[in-house]
Amino acid sequence: MVFEAYVIPSDAGMAGQRSSQPATSSKHIPVQSKTMKIEDEEGAQPSREAERNPSPNKAKTQPARRQRVKKVATTHPSLKRQRGESQPGSLSVEDLWIQLGLKLKALGKLGPKVADRFRACSPSKVAQLEEKLREAQKESREKEKKNREMAAVMMNQTQELANLSKMVGAVGAENTRLKEENSRLKHEISKLREALAQKEREMPARALAWLEENKVEAARALTASPEATIEFFKFLYREPEGKKMITAVMSYGFKCGQKRDRAATHRILATRDPDFSAAAYGLPPVPEEEPAPPFPLD
Repeated sequence: MVFEAYVIPSDAGMAGQRSSQPATSSKHIPVQSKTMKIEDEEGAQPSREAERNPSPNKAKTQPARRQRVKKVATTHPSLKRQRGESQPGSLSVEDLWIQLGLKLKALGKLGPKVADRFRACSPSKVAQLEEKLREAQKESREKEKKNREMAAVMMNQTQELANLSKMVGAVGAENTRLKEENSRLKHEISKLREALAQKEREMPARALAWLEENKVEAARALTASPEATIEFFKFLYREPEGKKMITAVMSYGFKCGQKRDRAATHRILATRDPDFSAAAYGLPPVPEEEPAPPFPLD
């Protein structure tokens, strides 16, 4: 069996090289693929001279050799595409970050907790966290803006409340003043009512005193017109003394008229009959005395 010399990079060596560099500057180095040929033959192995100058008849005399081709694992992109493996360039940054963390964990460079934190702090995760941070900052700014607006609204409401308090105080003072004014007016009205009641109580006496002092003016005022005279006699007839006086005046008038009528009748009959006699005609005699008035007419 003949083996050709080749060098296969080990995982430990590659991991050591990767761990010695920063995780963020890791590079993928392509490795050229090699094919290892393994030849089996039943006879003795030929010398190198025979290999360089083979005999033309040797192929007929020697049995056929069996060749096996063994492909060596490599990281070349073409072989990975043939094997169906994904290329590093086709992986996302997050997947590469996670693979790096897993390899470091497998080599014992990272503990479980650190590996979990390493996995959680992938570039995409950091980008997501930064995006969330920006969104949180934006929300914080919006909240601050809303808080400022609310503070301005609260300040305006506080100012309005203070103004309303001042207005309430002014209205309260005005209400107190109006109450005092109302109380003063009520007191004055009470005084006026008392004075009016006093005048009403004193009015008859004062009117009577005025009539006593001004009878002529009162009579002229009470008899200024027929209607006023009738109205005055109505009230006068309601009083007992007034009724007596009116009756006496009416009787005096009746007596005066009766005497005047009898005298006229007797004079007419005496003109017609020289022998006229009231007794012969059955007529009452004419009174010789004049009726007396109820009060002096002069």
